[in-house]
Amino acid sequence: MYIKVEVDLNETEHPKKFAEELCRILKKVYGVRKAEINNIQDVNEQ
Repeated sequence: MYIKVEVDLNETEHPKKFAEELCRILKKVYGVRKAEINNIQDVNEQ
């Protein structure tokens, strides 16, 4: 299963740290076998 996540972060939040924490929570709470950050894009730059 692949999941695409879009979030609105404020200026003080760091996207990479947010993504790492999301992966950690998925593994811990939901027993996900593998969670990884594949790509981080800023939609404002597109």
